[in-house]
Amino acid sequence: MWGAVAAISATIFGANAIVLIRALKGLHFSVIMSSFGAFALFQTLGFSWSLDVLCWPSCGVERFLIVLLALFSFAGQILLTLSLQLEQAGPVSIARSADIVFAFVWQVLFFQEVPNVFSVVGAILVTSCVILTGLRKWAMTLPHESSLKHALRILTK
Repeated sequence: MWGAVAAISATIFGANAIVLIRALKGLHFSVIMSSFGAFALFQTLGFSWSLDVLCWPSCGVERFLIVLLALFSFAGQILLTLSLQLEQAGPVSIARSADIVFAFVWQVLFFQEVPNVFSVVGAILVTSCVILTGLRKWAMTLPHESSLKHALRILTK
């Protein structure tokens, strides 16, 4: 039950974050990132301390991986913030759902967990939605007299 509550809460808060970042599109991304980072730092320290799980990594490899995770997360958040400032929230949210496909691939590669039929069908649906959304956005930018736009007219309606 708590997993479902956490998943629904994360979805609600994630959707609100996307809408707020979109509403703040006039701000420089560094302002949003600084606020986000400060809030996340205090929240993480508070929860870690209250749950008594605050600790330092034990070896150099773990420390290196944590720094690498932080760098990639920071870069991903910057790119997400910039994309929400430049594009509508709908296409960005759909493209962001490609995380599901990456998690699916990582599950197979690193944990050797064989996916079931529902996982494969879900990954195919998510990937096809991302590709079709990108194709639609591209087809809408083509000149009106383009033969390629005429061929892709089903996407532009």
